[in-house]
Amino acid sequence: MIMLGDSLPDLSDERFEIIKKILPVYDGKGRPLRLFDEAYPSVWRLPIEKPFGRWDVVGLYNWDEDEKAVGFGFDEIGLDSSKTYALFDSWEGRCLGDFTQAYEARLKGTSCRVLSIRERKSTPQVMATHSHITQGGHELENERWDPETSSLFVAVAGIPEKTFRLSLGVPPGFCVIHLCL
Repeated sequence: MIMLGDSLPDLSDERFEIIKKILPVYDGKGRPLRLFDEAYPSVWRLPIEKPFGRWDVVGLYNWDEDEKAVGFGFDEIGLDSSKTYALFDSWEGRCLGDFTQAYEARLKGTSCRVLSIRERKSTPQVMATHSHITQGGHELENERWDPETSSLFVAVAGIPEKTFRLSLGVPPGFCVIHLCL
């Protein structure tokens, strides 16, 4: 459930973009890690399950006034720590790189980072979308790699914007020839 009490016409463009990224509410259940180890859990995990694949959205929170490191082990969120995962920052709209076993970030006081975590594939893949905080959980309808044509097919829905940003992971040996949405 989301409750908004702000006067929407008075919001800055930056704040309005945040509201657009969290609506509509995703029909999933986020869970805190280390629930009884911290007064306010600093790591939350939301698994995204789609017919064509799965990934995780992880929120890192620094509830303190001072900067501090916040992180997690991949095994803590149910991932195979022997595999490589690509991490994408939702708020900054950028890829953070490939990681194995764990991730840690220094967060400014009272700030957060929202990550999309996807297992790195040997073929091109969607890394994130920029329309919703789930980075594809709401707007991606399908993603399919066709090895015969070496083509990635992506279907999106429910995007009211005139432009749509999609970040792709393209391994060595592949290239983007054209993109049609």
